[in-house]
Amino acid sequence: MKQLIYFAFISLFFMIIGCEKQDPLRTIETEYLDSVHYDASVFYPLEDMISPEPVFENKYGVSFAIEEFYNDKGDSSQINNVAIDKKTGIISVRDASLLDQEATYHANIATFTVSGKTIHEKAWSMGITQVTGELFYSTPQPSYERNFEGEVLHLDSAFFGEANAVVSYELVNSDKGLSIDASNGHISKVSFMEAGEYDVAVKVLTEGGETTLTEVAKVKIYGAPELVYQPNFFKIQGDYSIQATPTVKEFLDGATYELKVQGDLTLNSLAIDENAVISLPENHNNAVGEYKVDVIATVDGQAFTFEEAITVEIVAQINPEISYAENKVTLSPWTGYTFTPELYSLPRNAVVTLTTVLPEGMTFDSETGSITIAEEQNFADATYTIDINVNTPSHGDTPLTTLTQIVIETKAQILLEDDMTSDALKADYIRQQVVINDDERSGATWNTTASREYCRAQANIWSGDYTRWSYIAVSYTVDNIRRATVSFDNGVNKDLRDTDEYTENYFSVNYNADYNGSEAIHDFAWEKDSNANISRVGTDIDNGPYEASGLLEIDAKYLVNNKVNIAWLAHKDMTEIPESFKTGHTFGFNKIVVTAYTKYDAVVE
Repeated sequence: MKQLIYFAFISLFFMIIGCEKQDPLRTIETEYLDSVHYDASVFYPLEDMISPEPVFENKYGVSFAIEEFYNDKGDSSQINNVAIDKKTGIISVRDASLLDQEATYHANIATFTVSGKTIHEKAWSMGITQVTGELFYSTPQPSYERNFEGEVLHLDSAFFGEANAVVSYELVNSDKGLSIDASNGHISKVSFMEAGEYDVAVKVLTEGGETTLTEVAKVKIYGAPELVYQPNFFKIQGDYSIQATPTVKEFLDGATYELKVQGDLTLNSLAIDENAVISLPENHNNAVGEYKVDVIATVDGQAFTFEEAITVEIVAQINPEISYAENKVTLSPWTGYTFTPELYSLPRNAVVTLTTVLPEGMTFDSETGSITIAEEQNFADATYTIDINVNTPSHGDTPLTTLTQIVIETKAQILLEDDMTSDALKADYIRQQVVINDDERSGATWNTTASREYCRAQANIWSGDYTRWSYIAVSYTVDNIRRATVSFDNGVNKDLRDTDEYTENYFSVNYNADYNGSEAIHDFAWEKDSNANISRVGTDIDNGPYEASGLLEIDAKYLVNNKVNIAWLAHKDMTEIPESFKTGHTFGFNKIVVTAYTKYDAVVE
């Protein structure tokens, strides 16, 4: 009997020990935990998402575990994205970016005591809110001139929630000539801006996340008023009239005007109208002398003075005088320009005739003396010296010679010049070979070597019917291109036949407007230049002689994208070639020159 009692005691002891090893809190000596509660939490997207400590009543202790973690949309896939401290019950999110920012999440918590396990549903609820806030800007002055550079908006304060500090600022519309200090949010004008009002939007990165605030402030840019008369010098007799019309009038809408003659002089009957047109009628009978006239324009209560806007010289008798500010102007064949005389002083009843012969597209206005060169005319290179004759009853013919010069000059830009003497092809070239049904080999792609002063492609026939395209291309981007040419020498190792049965045309030069410079040359539709002189007479392909292609003008339709795209092509389609014509050929070319001609701005001397 003692032995039986002893055996029963020993068995119970080991059973207790075994139960303690499976219990997460084998030292806890308390009852079930009835209530666990966490305060609900709302986090910013970049904030560390850590729950507050749980609230519960227990005088001994408790262990915690996550039972479920799910959102109000029914998604429970983030259970492994949360962790809980089993001693404190504090919950943390491992990777907040994986959470649905539009959902509310709930955690069901399991608590363990010696008495057992208890599930507490929705013990903790949490969600994510976007960062919101305000920026408060002040401006040192209400508006700024177009060329002003400096601070235009000062950030006085920023608020994006308690304990949510700003990390940096970024200007959304920085391409408008504004810049922001990333650390303090102050905004400066850093370059020229056209007149107008600009809405400012700022992206703010905070410790909790980022947000963009639109229309946080406005920057007003005004243009400095401009008023220019051309011509601005008038030489007249006392009975002559003048009318001076502005050629430039900027930022003067709604302005009122008045005139002031420098030196306290007076010009009787001199007037200016609401359009800033200055006039002096006939028979004004002002004294002989020189009068410098200022124009005072008043806009929005602010006065702007344009000193010596015009000068009037009154003489006893006038002689024909015409002058231009430009001594010489050099233009591309496509550049436009207008000459306006700085002095156009003529007696009454003068007949003005341009004696220089100008080409179509260049015009002379005898009323004003202006010479207009139209845009995009493609003039031939030439120099035009401007001579004018003035005929009056009092003076007869007065020739005025070499008043200015118009020079039309084409400027060439060499894009590629290659005699093929290098060991390898230049980096300019792009190559592609496309072959269909090539049972063995139909020839190498375009290549050169140190021992070869040409680039060659072979189109052989070994077996089978194949189709082969072997391309070598160049692609250049040239701003304002208006004309391009290409020339090269080329040869073939045996005669190309031309019969009623079949004509051998295997080598060509081609153009395309849309080619992007990639290796997928065959993907583009190339157009053959039928004006190219392609050799048809067999030659020693290594030593020549080669034939010149001639200077080939690339049609302007291929230049519309400011691109020069050229592809040389060796092409054979053995499925179409008669059996008697099937043979191999080697094509070579060298001495390539690609030239571009661009439209450039007028060069004034």
